[in-house]
Amino acid sequence: MVKAKELVYSRNRVSPISYLKIVIGYICGYVECETVCGTVDTVKEHCKRDHGWKAKDGNCWVETWAQTFFQGNDRRYVNYIK
Repeated sequence: MVKAKELVYSRNRVSPISYLKIVIGYICGYVECETVCGTVDTVKEHCKRDHGWKAKDGNCWVETWAQTFFQGNDRRYVNYIK
């Protein structure tokens, strides 16, 4: 099950879409993971649940710019080129 604010698209950067709002997002740093989350809390939860991450391991995500077509609890983000 995909939790709110997680990416279901490719991690590859894409050109921004002019009419969509640009927001700060967080890309999971684990190899071959394609998840982009909308908040630090959701990326932490993703990393704990899917990768066994623990706070003592340090941050395993990177801040980026993102966009989404979706609203509400089912937002999914796509990473774009700054």
